Amino acid sequence: MVQPDEQRGRRRRGRRVGGGLLRRETVEALDRSPDLHIVARTYAEGIYQGRHRTRDRGSSTEFYDYRAYTPGDPTQLIDWKLYGRTDRLYIRRFHQESQLTILLIVDGSASMQFGGFEWARRAAQNDVDLNATKFRRACELAATVAYLGARQGDRVGLLLSGVESATDRPVAVPPGAGWNTFHELLTVLGTSRPRMPKSGPGTALTDGFLHADHLIRGSGLIIGIGDGLEQPEPLMDAMSRARYGASRGVSGRAREISFLHVLTDDELDISGLGGARLVDSETGIQVRTHSDAVGGGYRERLDAHCRQLATGVMSLNGRYQMCALSENPVDQLRRFLS
Repeated sequence: MVQPDEQRGRRRRGRRVGGGLLRRETVEALDRSPDLHIVARTYAEGIYQGRHRTRDRGSSTEFYDYRAYTPGDPTQLIDWKLYGRTDRLYIRRFHQESQLTILLIVDGSASMQFGGFEWARRAAQNDVDLNATKFRRACELAATVAYLGARQGDRVGLLLSGVESATDRPVAVPPGAGWNTFHELLTVLGTSRPRMPKSGPGTALTDGFLHADHLIRGSGLIIGIGDGLEQPEPLMDAMSRARYGASRGVSGRAREISFLHVLTDDELDISGLGGARLVDSETGIQVRTHSDAVGGGYRERLDAHCRQLATGVMSLNGRYQMCALSENPVDQLRRFLS
């Protein structure tokens, strides 16, 4: 039997967050760096929609439909009132709640460390807000989805591809359920920075999808979050491999693929740029130009690029959502999840 003093001691060693009991070291870490956690929780409160369901039928409390009784079916599922009206035996079917495995692939390439032209001007003067970049928004979106998953009891993992690390491999958090895995994921997001410019075009999302099989086994949901400034053909091929990879579940069902496309407003429309010196974030190559000279062609090529990504994702029966930095991320996630 637990005495009152022992009970108080046990309460001091943990805290309930979102319905789960966190370890003491997790609570202390959240107290030291609560920002990303608070953002995720705040965003999630407006978009939480309940547990995921599989397409399978099973035992739960939510009725789905009827089917004719066959010998061997559980008799407790027979709807006797319907039998009284129709003189035929039918059994009730219910949705089956299941634990979903979610893998978040976040783009950590150099181009993600950008927040627009005004942001770049301030960065040149060492007056820059790191919370106003594409990478920060991608981290906030990933943290919110992870919060929703932890709250629903799902297994959530992370592949942070392209960030500064000791190896060229993505930084990974294996999928797991519970608030401690959620905190580990937040720690990785909060302490990582996009990679400095290198000698070639960005391939972070492509690399991340190619590594998906190392973390997610069987069916599940894979969500890419990034600016998509990569060659679309290799990226689509990597998404297809992740969806139809050899490591599918015993049911043989393909995984689901989704993409949150994060871009600044200045990348979507350069009409207000005027004359400028543009620097490629991935290669460091510089060029001087004027928006009046290149604006029309730029917009056409960007629109075509975005359409190719959206069409490619939807051809995999996935979801695509444009996430401009000026828009409300809660509205973006609500549209994405609805």
